[in-house]
Amino acid sequence: PGKASAQVTSKAGTPVTMTYTVTNIGGGETTADSVAVSIIRPTAAGTFTFITVPTGWTSGNPTTTTFPFTYPKKIQPCESFTFVANYTRLDNSTGSGTSRLAIVPTAGETNTTNNNSTIAIKLSM
Repeated sequence: PGKASAQVTSKAGTPVTMTYTVTNIGGGETTADSVAVSIIRPTAAGTFTFITVPTGWTSGNPTTTTFPFTYPKKIQPCESFTFVANYTRLDNSTGSGTSRLAIVPTAGETNTTNNNSTIAIKLSM
């Protein structure tokens, strides 16, 4: 399943480190020959830059909101991969925002309810 930092607080102009982890919690290797994930950048305007992309993962064609990644192998039980990004908010708005990790379901997967994880972002001055 996907897991992301639970909540972060973002101040305009101050970088916030966000982590996104993909782990196979099943008892066997993944059923597909590759695994795809999408990381959806924070909803509040700002810069979003990856610091760490796990070894073996390749980046697809990002859009303004979504960063796709693919791992070209099966993921073994308990194997984990962590993506790390810096987000710097540009404006002084307050309220909240989100960022999300979504795992693309693969053939034979029996539990897709754990394929998404959201980071809540508290926007402060």
